[in-house]
Amino acid sequence: AGRDAAPPATRPSAEAISSIQYTHLEKIYFYIPPFTDDAFIAQIHGVDVETYRSIRADFDAAAHGAAEEMLRDDAFAAMVDGLPFGPGETVVAIGSSTTDDLQSWFEILRHLVAIRRPDDNIQFVNTAISGQTSTDALGRIMQIAMQEPTWVFCLLAPNDVWRFGPEPTKTLVSIEETEKNLAEIRRIVTTATGASWVWITNAPVD
Repeated sequence: AGRDAAPPATRPSAEAISSIQYTHLEKIYFYIPPFTDDAFIAQIHGVDVETYRSIRADFDAAAHGAAEEMLRDDAFAAMVDGLPFGPGETVVAIGSSTTDDLQSWFEILRHLVAIRRPDDNIQFVNTAISGQTSTDALGRIMQIAMQEPTWVFCLLAPNDVWRFGPEPTKTLVSIEETEKNLAEIRRIVTTATGASWVWITNAPVD
């Protein structure tokens, strides 16, 4: 290449891409003005704002493509059509990384409904935060209630059972406390909003 040729664009690192996929601090610190600015969030992930937006767009396109592929099955498409979401309703997800992921089941569900029912204006709000326990979610529960959900999908608590240390015996959250947290999360949200509640079962993990 000649001297005047533009230098090749620097590809974002795998770590930066993974960070953007799973880490969304703006959900936690939404009340701090810089966290509403894409340029500030991009700096946290170590990329420029155009790269940040491009990576997010790529993940969104992948989730959309997955939804399109699934809808090629007529039987599956009929099940999507039968989902009991009414026009103008709000569907909120509570969870951790398996939901916060920009290609998660909830993001694909959002695209499935948008493709099949584009005129119904059904809103999907992903309040999941990677790494959070049921105790963390309980501490943020009023933020979730403020979304005024019509439906709530809750896939929560795999992080409760993490153990740390050379001889790990103590979980981050006890089974008894997890049960109390989940019951209280549901009670607070449904009392405040009247939302219909759906528990999503965690996949088995060894």
